Amino acid sequence: MNHQPLFISRTLWFMIPLTLLVSCGGGESKPATQPATQPATKPTASKPKSPLTIKEFLFAQTHVIPPTGLSWKLQASNASLHLVGRRDALAIVDMTPNTPINPRLSIWFNKQQQASIALNPATSFPPTEAGGTAFRNNSYTAIIPAVYVKKGLVIKVLSDNYTTSASIGAIQIGVDADLDLKLLPFYVYGAAPNIKGSPPLAQSQKPDVATIAEIYAKWPVATLNVKTHGAGLIQWSYMIIEPRGNHAAYRAKSKNDQINGFDTMSAVLNVLSALRTANGDKNTANQYYAPLMMADVYGNYQPPGGGLGGGNIATGDHRYAGIFIHEIGHGFGLPHQGTAYTSGKYPYIGGSLLGSSWGFDQNKQAFLAPFLPSTASSYNNCLTSKSFIRQTDAQGRCVKQDPMQSGDRDKAATDKFGTFSDFSTAQMQGHLRKNIYIDPYATSGYSRWDTKSSSRVNIPSSTTKKGLYGLDNNFPIQTQVPVHTIIITYSHVPCTPLGVGTCNASGVNTAISQIYPPITYTGNLRRVVDPSKPSDLTSIIPNTGTYPWYCQNSGCDYSVRVTYVDGTTWLAVLQTAFRPWFKATAIPAATTNDPLNKKSFKVWGVNAPGNKRIFKIELLDTAMVWNGFPTNPTVLMSR
Repeated sequence: MNHQPLFISRTLWFMIPLTLLVSCGGGESKPATQPATQPATKPTASKPKSPLTIKEFLFAQTHVIPPTGLSWKLQASNASLHLVGRRDALAIVDMTPNTPINPRLSIWFNKQQQASIALNPATSFPPTEAGGTAFRNNSYTAIIPAVYVKKGLVIKVLSDNYTTSASIGAIQIGVDADLDLKLLPFYVYGAAPNIKGSPPLAQSQKPDVATIAEIYAKWPVATLNVKTHGAGLIQWSYMIIEPRGNHAAYRAKSKNDQINGFDTMSAVLNVLSALRTANGDKNTANQYYAPLMMADVYGNYQPPGGGLGGGNIATGDHRYAGIFIHEIGHGFGLPHQGTAYTSGKYPYIGGSLLGSSWGFDQNKQAFLAPFLPSTASSYNNCLTSKSFIRQTDAQGRCVKQDPMQSGDRDKAATDKFGTFSDFSTAQMQGHLRKNIYIDPYATSGYSRWDTKSSSRVNIPSSTTKKGLYGLDNNFPIQTQVPVHTIIITYSHVPCTPLGVGTCNASGVNTAISQIYPPITYTGNLRRVVDPSKPSDLTSIIPNTGTYPWYCQNSGCDYSVRVTYVDGTTWLAVLQTAFRPWFKATAIPAATTNDPLNKKSFKVWGVNAPGNKRIFKIELLDTAMVWNGFPTNPTVLMSR
C-alpha cells in the first residue's frame, strides 16, 4: 500500500548537470584535412581510487538511532524503536578518509537507483538546542525525504574521488503511523468562553501551528492530523462523578463540589470514552484530549490544576504544554517512568534520560541533548532543588527527566515540551503498532502494521470475536453525517423509597442516573441492534445467534429509544450491562449494588441519526432482550 506524507514534507530539488553534445557551425563547410602520422604513445595507467569506508551511519527523526533501530529487554518490559516509515529522516554519516569530493547518498530499491542526495559538510551540521554541545563535529548529513523511508531502502555513499562505499542495508522500518489528535474543550459548572479569565475557543479548541509542529517532532508518527472534534465544545452545568476511592457516585455543580481534585477529570474521561465508542473511533489510531474549564460556586473560572489520561483519552488544561504532553503520554500507555524504573519497566534511573540516545527536533533541525540546556528553568538549581534533584552524567552535567516523570521544567526556553527518552518513544511506537489505521489503500479501508513484513496488512471491517466487543470491528458504517451523541450515566444501586426525592418510580436515582444533553454535530454512525426488529434480536441470542457472544459481554438488558419531533423513533440495544462476564443470563454480582464499587456504575455512548430534532430520549428496561422486546417496556428514565 503506497502512502504519501501528509504533515511535514520537504521538497528537495536535485540539479543533475547534463553534458550536451551540440554541432556548432557557420558559413561554408570545408573538407577536413588529414593529420600527419604520429608515433604510437603508450597509455599511462590512471591511479586507482581509494575505497570509502563508513565509520558510522545514523538516522535522526525523534531520536538518533542506528539503521537497525534500538531495542531493550528489561526485567519486566521490552521495547524497540525503529525508523518511522513515510517520515523524513536525517542521515548522519562518518566516513574515512574524511576528504570526499561531492559526497552524496545514493538511494536504492530493488537493485535500482532511485535518487541521489547531496551530503552537507560538517560545517552545516545541525546545532544543539540552546547553543549546547554539538552532537558531532566531523559528520556529514542529508535529509532523506519521507517517500524513500520505507521497506527495502538501501543506501550507498558516493564521492568523486573515492570508490563507492559498502551498502547500508538491514535498515529496519517501523510503523508509518497516521494519527488523529481530536480536541474537545469542556466548559462545565457555568464556565464559558466569555467569562473573565476563561480561555476563548480560539485557544482551547486547537493549539497554534508552532505547537502542532513541536508535537509532531516529539511523537513517532508519519502524519499528524490535529483537529477540533466535530462537537466543537461541551458546555454542561453539571457532571456525574463515578464511584471513586471511598466515595459513591454524585452530581457536581461546581468545582467546589468535588470530593477529590481529579473527580471532574474522571467524569470527562468517561464522556470522551463514550464519544470515541459512539463514533467508531475506539479501535482506530486517534487520541482524544479535552481541555477542561470549570467554574467555582461563585461563577469564577477555575483551571483543573492537573490532568488525567489513559486508554487513548486525556484531559487537562487548555495550554497545550506540559500537562497536555504528559497526559497524552498516558493515553499512549506510558506510566510514570520513575515508578516504572523501580519496577524494572524503564531502563534509566529515576525516570531520567541518563543513558538515552540524543533527541532531534525535525521542525527546528536541532539536536536535543539528554542533559539540561542552559535555558531550562531547572538549570540553575538542578542539584539543589527541593522538589526534584536531577541525575548527573559523567561530565557532571544535570540530566533531563522524562516528561512522564517531572521533566517539564527541563526543556529549553524556546520549547513547550520536554524531551522524551528513546525508551518512552519506543513505548509510544509500540502502542501505535497495535493500532488500526483508516487506510484508503486497504481493501477494507483499514489496515494494521505487520512487523514481520514491515508493511501494512488489511484488517477486515467485519464483526470479529463473534460480536463480543461489538459489530463490524467497531468501525462506523456511515461517516461525516449528522448525528446526535447520547451519553447516559446509570447506577445499578437500588434506591428507596420509590417516587421520593431523586428516587423515581422505577427505583432509579436520577441524581446520578441521567441522560446528558444530546450533542449534535457531524460525526459517524455505527450499526446497532434494533430491539424492535426480530431479526436483530435473533442475531444476538447467546451461543446460537449470528453474533453469539454479543450479549456475553455482561448482558443485554438496556435499550435507548429516541423519539424525534415528527413522532418517528430510533432504538438501539446498549451492549454491556451488569451481569458477570460471559454469563448473559446470570444474576448480577453483589458488587453491582455497592455504591462504592465502580462495577455498580455505567456510562454508555451511542450515536443516533441527527437529521431530525429530538423530542425525547428514554432508557428502557429490556432485560435479556433477545427473548423479545416488550410491547410497553419500562422506562427507567428519560430526558
